[in-house]
Amino acid sequence: MKVLLNLLLLAALGLRSQPKNKAAHPVPTVAKAPQTEPQSLEAERSVVIKLRAHHANGSDETAAGLFVGKDAKSAYFITARHALRESPDNQDSALVRTVEIQFAGKPARTASVFAHSDLTLDLAVVQIGVEQLPPGLPEVPHLDATPDAAVVIVGHPPAGDWSAWSGVVQNESWSDDAQCFTTNRDQSLVGGYSGGPVFDACGNFLGMHRATTASYGVALKESAIEKKLRAWGAPANNLGGPAVSVGKEDLRFDEDAIQSLIDRYAAAYEARDPQAVFKVWSDPPAKAKENISRALAAARSISMKVTNVHIAVTGTTATASGQYAQEYTPKSGGTQRSSGAIGFKLRKACRLWVIESIN
Repeated sequence: MKVLLNLLLLAALGLRSQPKNKAAHPVPTVAKAPQTEPQSLEAERSVVIKLRAHHANGSDETAAGLFVGKDAKSAYFITARHALRESPDNQDSALVRTVEIQFAGKPARTASVFAHSDLTLDLAVVQIGVEQLPPGLPEVPHLDATPDAAVVIVGHPPAGDWSAWSGVVQNESWSDDAQCFTTNRDQSLVGGYSGGPVFDACGNFLGMHRATTASYGVALKESAIEKKLRAWGAPANNLGGPAVSVGKEDLRFDEDAIQSLIDRYAAAYEARDPQAVFKVWSDPPAKAKENISRALAAARSISMKVTNVHIAVTGTTATASGQYAQEYTPKSGGTQRSSGAIGFKLRKACRLWVIESIN
């Protein structure tokens, strides 16, 4: 089983050879790794509602929505149309008339369903009296999706309300509908994220998550949403302001964020989950991805400890170095151990750190 261990090690270092006692792709052992996401999602979460619809069969459905605008009388929120159907198994079903909505940290209240919706786009709107809006909600900058952009989707999965799923844009235009783009997906991208806004790492609104297929997520583009809202006469005046880009930032939390990133990277290896590895490593070579996937599939268990970690941040780049002690146990064969130094090069895209290389 020595070959399997070598595959794992060579993959992470861009297929360079290493000394026999040095693992090229060490995996830290952690009890629980936090999600990698923008360091503060407070502003984004404040404009996301939790939405619960009561179906005709007595069941409830939980989805998410985004505050998009207001007029003199009402405030408006977009969500996924399928979450509002009276009969959840019938896509042509009429929509419920009212839903329960909630802002983070606020009591639930009743909202009415807007007169217009779009079955093809899977887009609907709910509204409340403008006087019911919490004060000080921020304006939401928006931007077109670009391939490989890091994103978060804020929603309400079983794991917890106002959770943030993190991933990347796969294709800026979906082959089935150019009004949509696709993201990668994993097992945690579940139904509670329906209607959830897709933000990039800078907090720009890119679109609304509407479905998860077996291999990717589908999101409706923000430009398609704005166009449809205008056609319906529903205001979108909270979708405005200039797009946010990389600039001078508060670096107080960067070291913690980098440590969390390394922890999550480590947890992905312990879980033997290649897709989770590729979420935090920004652009591994294709051959490395292939070898990592093969090696993780061949492992019965992987564990590693990293000690004496030193992090140096310079603006939007950083390095992290430490010492590791790794154990790799294949599905057949004995445990193989190695130890040595490990180094990470990292890059910050707005508030999101990603791993660029490992040595």
